[in-house]
Amino acid sequence: MFFLKKEEEVELVINRSRFVGKSLEVRSREEVRERLHEVMKLFPGATHYCYAFRIGENTVEEFSSDAGEPPGSAGRPILGAIRRGDFTDTMVVVVRFFGGKKLGIRGLIDAYGKTAQLVLEKSGKKAYREIEFLVKIDPVYFSLVVNQLVEVVQDKQLLSIYPDRGEVHLRISQSEEAKIKEILEEGERTGKILEGRRVR
Repeated sequence: MFFLKKEEEVELVINRSRFVGKSLEVRSREEVRERLHEVMKLFPGATHYCYAFRIGENTVEEFSSDAGEPPGSAGRPILGAIRRGDFTDTMVVVVRFFGGKKLGIRGLIDAYGKTAQLVLEKSGKKAYREIEFLVKIDPVYFSLVVNQLVEVVQDKQLLSIYPDRGEVHLRISQSEEAKIKEILEEGERTGKILEGRRVR
């Protein structure tokens, strides 16, 4: 099984209808609901918000929704794209803005399936799940601690630094976790780090 390398978005126009596909990382039904509401807020006024997800590793849970489209014409092809890529902890939402021309069942299946396939291809895949940490740092030692973290994190794109808040958000692989924990424990013991915790 694979995980999303990054969340992405694609847009297609098919027979005047606009389709926007978003790939999202989810780990529970609660997260699915939250992320779906996020997408709905991003694209108000859309005709349909169709989606599918797969979560879990040992026990996989799947679900798809046609969201008002004809049964089997939207959610199922989206789920099919997720399955073909062997993704888990993954949700794809395809937002449709109706363009005035009906596509028919076959046309809808192709449109939703293609949009889902393209956004998953753009997202890429990885064979491991990343771990997320939130680190709050004493302003006096901010640069020092950030430099320590930067040395450990291999993919610098996964490191978000907020000097004004004295915070660092980082996403790391399991192989980097022990070293990060060592830095956090040392920092908390010496007072350089105010809080360091795993958030996902």
